[in-house]
Amino acid sequence: MELLNRVLVPSRLALIYRDGQTLGYNPALNVWHRLSEEQAEVLRWLRAGRDRGLLADHLERRFPHAAATAEQSVRQIIEWSVLRRMLYLDHEPPAPEPSMPPNPLDAVYWICTQACNLRCGYCYQEAMVARPDELSTTEALDLVRQVAEAGARTMVFTGGEPFSRRDLLEVARGAKRAGLTANVITNGHYITERNIAAVAATFDKVTVSLDHGRPEHHDRQRGEGSWRRATDAIRLLLQARVEVDVNSVLAHFGLADLAELLDFVDERPIGQHRIAMQFPMGRGSAVRDDELSPQEIIGLPDRIHALRTAADDGRRPQNGGGDKGRIRTHCGAGLSEVSVDPEGWVYPCKLLQYPEFRTQNIRQTPLADIYANNPTLHSAQGKTARHLRPCATCIIRDGCGGGCRGIHYSFTGDYDLSDPLFCAYLRREFEVKAWSSTGTGTVPPRLTDEFAAAAPRSATFIPISTIRVRDREP
Repeated sequence: MELLNRVLVPSRLALIYRDGQTLGYNPALNVWHRLSEEQAEVLRWLRAGRDRGLLADHLERRFPHAAATAEQSVRQIIEWSVLRRMLYLDHEPPAPEPSMPPNPLDAVYWICTQACNLRCGYCYQEAMVARPDELSTTEALDLVRQVAEAGARTMVFTGGEPFSRRDLLEVARGAKRAGLTANVITNGHYITERNIAAVAATFDKVTVSLDHGRPEHHDRQRGEGSWRRATDAIRLLLQARVEVDVNSVLAHFGLADLAELLDFVDERPIGQHRIAMQFPMGRGSAVRDDELSPQEIIGLPDRIHALRTAADDGRRPQNGGGDKGRIRTHCGAGLSEVSVDPEGWVYPCKLLQYPEFRTQNIRQTPLADIYANNPTLHSAQGKTARHLRPCATCIIRDGCGGGCRGIHYSFTGDYDLSDPLFCAYLRREFEVKAWSSTGTGTVPPRLTDEFAAAAPRSATFIPISTIRVRDREP
C-alpha cells in the first residue's frame, strides 16, 4: 500500500492508555483525539517501527477481519490519522514557533495597597495595613499614564483590598480615560447598594474571591461574615450587569463543599471560575496543614469534572477543547504581564514578589523602559518551557507553558525548576481536559502507584506515593 509507506509518525507522539481506552496526543501541535482500539493498534505498530508490510495481517489477527477488509481498515485509519494530525504525510512539518506581537505586554497588575480589612491565613501578599510610602493619587495617575505608554491593554487593580484606597475609583476612571481596560480583584466587602452604580460604571470586570461553598469554611480562612459579604457583592454586580469572575483558593477542609461552590457559580452568569489550591506563599507558608494532600491535589481535576458532569444541565459547558491546537510556551511572567507593588516597584508577576525579582521603581524609571531593558525581566521573558527543568522533556510542555512559575518557585526556590507535585497536577488536569473534550465516553481514572513500573523517577508524572508535602521545606 503506497499510502502506508508515505506516512510519518510524529517524533513525540504519545498514546496515553487508561482503563482500556487510548488518547492519541501530538505534543508538537498540542492536538489530541480519543482512539478506537483499531486506531490505537495501528498507531502503536507504526510508532514502534515494526514492518509496515505486516500491519494488515496483524490487524486481521488482532481484530477478526477478512484480509481485504483489514487492508481497507488500515487505509481508513491512516487517512483519518493524517487528517487529524496524528500522522504526517511525506514529511514532518517544522514545529510551529509561537508568534509574539512586537509588544507582548498585555496586563499590568497594580497591587495598589497593602491594606486589607481581612486577614486571610494564606495571603501571598501578607496584607494587613498600608505601607508607609504607597503611591499617592497623583503618582497612581502617573502610573496609569505609564501603563498606557508601555503598550499594555489592561490594568488590574489588586491588593490587599483595592477598595481600601479611597481614590480607587478615581484612578480606575483615569485608566479608562487612557484607553485601558480596568479590572479589579476584591473580597467584595466594600461593594454595597450605595456604591454599586459607581463600581459598575468604572470597572470592565470585577473578580470576587469566594473560596468555599459553605459560609463556615470560607469564614474560617477569611473572617466571620466574609462569605455573606462576598456573595452579596456578586449578587449586586450581576444585577448591575457587570462582568464577574470568581477566584477560589481551596483548603483541604473545603473539599467537602466543593459541589456547593460549583453549584453557586454555575447557577449564575459568572465568567471564569479559577480554582487554585493553597500554596506556601506569604502567610500561607506558616499554615501548611490547611493545604490539600498530594492525593487531593492530583485528584482535584477528576473531582471537579465528576461533580460538574453529575450536575450537568447545560449551565456551564464541560468541553475542555478550547486550548486544542494552541501552543503555549510561557506562563506570562515578565512577558505578557508584570506587577507593580504599592510603592511602585516592578516585578515579573504578583506571585513573585521576592527581593531577587524586584527590578526598578516607576517613580524613577518609566515602566516602558523597565519592561524593555531590565535584565531581571529579560531573564523571565526568555524562560520558555523548553528552558525549564524538567519541562524540556515533558510531553505537555507546549500545552501548559511550564505552569505558573510563582507557584513552582514557592515550592522549589528555583525559577527554572518545576515542582513534581504541581507538575503531576498539571498533567492530570491536561488529561481530564483532553479526555472530556472528545465528547464521547468517560474520563478514565488516573494512574497512581502502578505508574512507577513504567516511568522513571525524573518523569513529569510522579507516582503520588513518592511525594510527601509535609516533608518539604516551606
